[in-house]
Amino acid sequence: MIEVVKYWAPWCQPCKMLTPTIDGLRGKVNGVTFTNVNVDEQSEIASAAGVRNIPLVIIKKNGVVVDRISGVNPESVYLNKIQAA
Repeated sequence: MIEVVKYWAPWCQPCKMLTPTIDGLRGKVNGVTFTNVNVDEQSEIASAAGVRNIPLVIIKKNGVVVDRISGVNPESVYLNKIQAA
């Protein structure tokens, strides 16, 4: 099972720019769970994941982190990393 977790905050402009990219991936990959973690409201979860900057996308396979992608990147970067997981 592959899970894509986006760490974000409502005040973060780059996070807002990333949202359509991640939302667009939902329709392009099957069998992937997408989760959003608001670092302001869920700080314990973000801290446990070692989040130091946002936006951050963590890709997990069977609960194990296989990749961490910081900042805003083209959709192809996320898609390639998900497919490689």
